[in-house]
Amino acid sequence: MKLTEKQIIARIRAHGRGFVFSTKLFSALTDDSASVRTALSRLVQKQSIRRLAHGLYDLLY
Repeated sequence: MKLTEKQIIARIRAHGRGFVFSTKLFSALTDDSASVRTALSRLVQKQSIRRLAHGLYDLLY
């Protein structure tokens, strides 16, 4: 199953602002880690999330 950006952002927002996460947050949802990384990269480009360091992100809004 591929995760969409909507599914990912909904799961992140459930934790609230200031929540720091990695791709492991989504490992229970899918075995396709490439799709998760791609979706996260797109969300960074859209400025919905921020990349803090390699593999670490937080929610901006």
